[in-house]
Amino acid sequence: MENLEQNLNIDTKKSKKKKIVLVVLICIVVLGIVSASWAFLIQPKFFPTIYWRTYKSEKNGFLVKYPRDYQFGTETRTDFDREYAPFFAQIERENFSLKKEMGRSTIRISVYGNPERLSPREWNRWASKNDDRMLGVEHEEKDSNLDSFKDTTVNGLSAIDFSFEEPVASDILIRTTMILVKNDKAFNISYTKHNASLNNKNDKTVFDLFLKSLQID
Repeated sequence: MENLEQNLNIDTKKSKKKKIVLVVLICIVVLGIVSASWAFLIQPKFFPTIYWRTYKSEKNGFLVKYPRDYQFGTETRTDFDREYAPFFAQIERENFSLKKEMGRSTIRISVYGNPERLSPREWNRWASKNDDRMLGVEHEEKDSNLDSFKDTTVNGLSAIDFSFEEPVASDILIRTTMILVKNDKAFNISYTKHNASLNNKNDKTVFDLFLKSLQID
């Protein structure tokens, strides 16, 4: 009888251990599912740039985030630029682009000198006046282009914005150009997208997040 009771106790303990192990395994699986959901579904929804790459310019004191599926590339002025656009070649400090080949989207940022610490609109007018590529263009036409820019802000900094959409054959081209300044630097930031959706006239979510992530010292 005693042996029987001992065996029953042993079986009961083994059964309890199995249940505990099973509960632990279930908890681990549930925790894994919750963690994966948080990491890949919930977190990106509330923090959409969390898995983006970061570009930091020590030279010009700014950083910005960009999607992993965009190809990063720096650009330098060529001899052709120096010959036919010496003004911008001279004042340019940095230039890079982000391209998504499949979506035919491009984000470009150029940093220029702003020695007089002009406002965005004043800087754009000054640059347009000295732009070698626009020499000979009628003054009224230049002013008309400049007046197309709207005043706005980017992360608390004054900026001007020129956006448009236009059909190109069976394509739709979306283009946004923004100019903002801080201290002695002017930032010319542009977004271009070809083959834009006919049903989505605000197809600039990535660009908006890109701008939001921009930090300038």
